[in-house]
Amino acid sequence: MSRLAGVIVAGACALLGACSSSLQGKAIRGDYSGVEVVSDSDPRLAERGLSGVSIHVQLDPTKLKRETLGRAVSASDGSFSIPVDQFGAGVLEYDIGVYARRRGCEPAEAFFRLPGSGKRLLVIMTEGEDKDTTEQPSSLRDEFNLKSFENR
Repeated sequence: MSRLAGVIVAGACALLGACSSSLQGKAIRGDYSGVEVVSDSDPRLAERGLSGVSIHVQLDPTKLKRETLGRAVSASDGSFSIPVDQFGAGVLEYDIGVYARRRGCEPAEAFFRLPGSGKRLLVIMTEGEDKDTTEQPSSLRDEFNLKSFENR
């Protein structure tokens, strides 16, 4: 039944134009670096935020033809919102990868299904060194670093 509902909603999206949604979340300091999907009532979302975290979201991050869905930089309160203008977003299931970086912090990355409504991304960053180099591309490396890797 849920698959049929998804097909019906996807058909409605096709008639009305592409559906869109947004990934909303917050970046905070923590004891480790990671990205989690949490309920919009998670108490950690009320913690003091971390500004200046660059967030990059990709569709199908493990495939060669992955696509950037959006980028954001966390605001002074740590909040961010990334519009996702992908057909069926919020209805159809998409695999995404989220990669977060900030100077002076260890990078964080995670792979999961595009979260639905009522869910938020919680980006947790710990102090440390960003050891990511251009010698081996991460599955979520941004285009600039990937180009420099390919030109070697």
